[in-house]
Amino acid sequence: MQNTEIYSMSELLPMEGSGNRRSVQVTSNLTIVAGQALVAETTAAANDVQTLAETGSPTGGTFKLTFMGQQTAAIAYNASAATIQAALQALSTIGSGNVTCTGTTIDAGNIVCTFGGAMANLPQQAMTVDYSGLTGGTSPTITVTHTTTGVANGRYKAYAGSGRPVFSRYAFTSDQYGQVSVSGTGANSKRQDAEVWYAGLFFYPQLGNMDSSGVTAVMGNFISGTSTDGKGLLLIPGVPV
Repeated sequence: MQNTEIYSMSELLPMEGSGNRRSVQVTSNLTIVAGQALVAETTAAANDVQTLAETGSPTGGTFKLTFMGQQTAAIAYNASAATIQAALQALSTIGSGNVTCTGTTIDAGNIVCTFGGAMANLPQQAMTVDYSGLTGGTSPTITVTHTTTGVANGRYKAYAGSGRPVFSRYAFTSDQYGQVSVSGTGANSKRQDAEVWYAGLFFYPQLGNMDSSGVTAVMGNFISGTSTDGKGLLLIPGVPV
């Protein structure tokens, strides 16, 4: 039989009608609404890896890489891995020490870009490439393959039907470093953690419609009212997370 914790009414937050909360680290590039279910990532940690490949044998010209809205300076068709790495680290959306590129030169073979540092063990958006500046050869291109999507083991991600969820206390977004910005508090409100509810007595209408799939998963039940009548009082068992 699963153990549960019993909380007295004095432990609940009377203003919000809500119970026990904690701070958790979250994965990157999330957009979460208040009350949305989150769950801890259990897959083994992995760095995000993206591979650049040049085709069509260009003999001159340049290309540019874009990551999260920031574009590099022009990069030569035969650039070395070190040159490509320097161009990427110069982007404000990546930064020094946060990506490593290996290989020889892009015209001689693939360049493998591995995110690390402050971006280690986090899923990242795929880079895009503008290769319209390449010349010579036959229809030269550069492709980006998302070889490995980063995995943030132990950090929280959007609930997708498996695991025991918790519920976001507020709407927030997370950036490529997994830092949190709370909606409505401005661009300088970055923080390391998000606050979540994991047990207690909740006045449902004040929570912005708590994720129903998550409520079912944690055996939550309405002890009065419903989710739609404006009077719902929801109990979630106190299983620590």
